[in-house]
Amino acid sequence: MNAHAPQPEDGAETVEEQIIRLSSLNFERMPMLEVVFDRYVMALASAMKSFSGMPFDVTLRSFDYVTCGTALSGLPAPSLSALTTATPWSGNVLMTLSPDLLFSVLEVMLGGREGRGRQLWKPRSFTAIERRFGGRLARMILDEFSQSFRQLSEVSFEIDSLESAPETIAIAPSGSPAVWVTLDLTVGERGGALYFLIPYTALDTVRPVLNQPFLGGKIGGDTSWRKDLEEKIEDTTVTLTASLHRLRVPVQEALGWRKGQTIDLGISAEQPVDVVCGERRMFRGQMGRRATGQVALRLIEEDTGTEADDADFATD
Repeated sequence: MNAHAPQPEDGAETVEEQIIRLSSLNFERMPMLEVVFDRYVMALASAMKSFSGMPFDVTLRSFDYVTCGTALSGLPAPSLSALTTATPWSGNVLMTLSPDLLFSVLEVMLGGREGRGRQLWKPRSFTAIERRFGGRLARMILDEFSQSFRQLSEVSFEIDSLESAPETIAIAPSGSPAVWVTLDLTVGERGGALYFLIPYTALDTVRPVLNQPFLGGKIGGDTSWRKDLEEKIEDTTVTLTASLHRLRVPVQEALGWRKGQTIDLGISAEQPVDVVCGERRMFRGQMGRRATGQVALRLIEEDTGTEADDADFATD
């Protein structure tokens, strides 16, 4: 050690002591959790646009494995933190809105425009209206976070309290390992940071899943394209064909048919009718007539969409 290096104050840790203490902690990486947050970034951008009416850019600034004490000391003070209970994980998760983010969203939703000059926010306590709005924003962000986990684990986040002083938050022991994630949300020149603090104890039940390496594929993410596709499909038309009967006959016999000849199909009036779409059987139905005299088909059985038998479609 350098003899001229400053000595720590009484009770304070030296750099060497901090290195030894941190190395003894079990910072087990969770690749699947990192993927969840990558996909959450895309989903949150869409949710923020729906919530505020303005397009927000969302970026993942950092994903760190730290102690709870380190994360809490890095939060802005004051800030609006939602202390939540994760069910059925049986643990606590902290979601924090920086003042810049909270007031940027509030300004956008109240009709604020660019180019008017923004005054620097001076630290103060939040008003009742600001806390109520912050609670609504936190609720939307947490609901979207729950959706990002649906492919891995069902979970819901219930807000227990809204705190403004990070030093008063009791989520887990200061030295316990945790995941600390920082997101940046911007709209024009406005914006701020969003923080997630997830202690390892809150992830005990799903840690085996989150520890697995990600080999590619789909796990949730932005579902807006699916909704658009479903809306387009609903307006699409398809052709359904009611097949009364399919009869296989030798070519020689068919060549002998003449105009006016009666062909016995070997079926009764109660014979079920197959309803097909392309080469897929969709339904079975019963033929009949409506009061107007029009021929109608009453569906009596839904098929699984299996391919029709080759024998049924051999020859009309």
